[in-house]
Amino acid sequence: MIGCAPLPLVALLAGLVAAPISCSKPEAFAAVQPPDAVASQQDVPQDPVPSAPQQPTQPMRVARPKLVVLFSIDQLATWVFDECKPHFAKDGGFRRLLDQGVHFGECAFAHACTETGPGHATIGTGAPANVHGIVKNEWYDRDQKAKVYCSGDANAVALAPFPEGKGRSAARMLVPTVGELLQAADARAKVVAVAHKDRSAILMGGNKADVVVWCETSTGRFVTNATWGSAPQWLLDFNDKKPMDAFFGWTWDRVGPASAYEGLVDDRAFEAPHATTKARTLPAAIRGGGNAPSTAFYSEAFVSPISNEAVMQCALAALRGEQLGKDEFADLLCVSFSALDTVGHYFGPDSVEARDALLRIDLLLASFFAALDEHVGAGM
Repeated sequence: MIGCAPLPLVALLAGLVAAPISCSKPEAFAAVQPPDAVASQQDVPQDPVPSAPQQPTQPMRVARPKLVVLFSIDQLATWVFDECKPHFAKDGGFRRLLDQGVHFGECAFAHACTETGPGHATIGTGAPANVHGIVKNEWYDRDQKAKVYCSGDANAVALAPFPEGKGRSAARMLVPTVGELLQAADARAKVVAVAHKDRSAILMGGNKADVVVWCETSTGRFVTNATWGSAPQWLLDFNDKKPMDAFFGWTWDRVGPASAYEGLVDDRAFEAPHATTKARTLPAAIRGGGNAPSTAFYSEAFVSPISNEAVMQCALAALRGEQLGKDEFADLLCVSFSALDTVGHYFGPDSVEARDALLRIDLLLASFFAALDEHVGAGM
């Protein structure tokens, strides 16, 4: 399944978003007057007014952040966000960003194939696809005479605890990520990336990141490989708790009020049925059609809010395990929520499931921001 373009949600300074930017009218524009007014002034001689000496502009000093957090939400189209905006919680994460942050409404990707791979590579590097080299999730390589995967790397060796993590890295990316540039400027900076999809985490973090982690749907574990060194202890401890298994049997029901779903149809012929209930409607129990956690369960969980919940738990484990933002050197944490994309593919971007998944992301962000405030300190 291919992914759609992710939305680079926001860069956060610790737990608090960057302060709003207010724009006043430039003096050059304020001085422009209608032609009639200009003509009338020209008819009346006026004494020249001496201008005040220009004072040099002082650059605004901004405190160096302890931690920058970059969130990406896969397949969050602008129209999907706008239609859901009235239904976000007053104390939700999106409302905090909209009220305290900056909203850029005219952003657009410069590449045509708006898939997960090129989108996350652009977010991670700031470069367009023709520069960073990740043009699609997969493409035909003329030298190899074969189809290649955007984050595939036959030379990437598995770690003993995670044999399923082999064969992935950012080797196909042609330019450094923002995190790698941060590390080049200060080797003490830490860079961590977490996502459900391997390509999302890998292409945002880059090969020189300290830790890059993704979820393997075959096993339900969050893994990495030798590209990023040995497995950190916090990741081993996190997997020992079997975080995905804890959601087995969870019932997906609507989290918002009835008004949040008005106008949406919860049963359309083109939607895929839920794997366990075989229905196209909510509520839906998530069990993979079985009686115990299995690959079938992990696959169904990937097409539900369980995926984003587990990713947030892993990101918080990374935050604490790596002690991000705990010293004077700026760190970077990249997090990608993938489930809105899979939900959009299975049920449609204007489905009840997609609306509910986005409402839940709003609540997840609020919880994550509160954890950031507690861990690092608001605004640090």
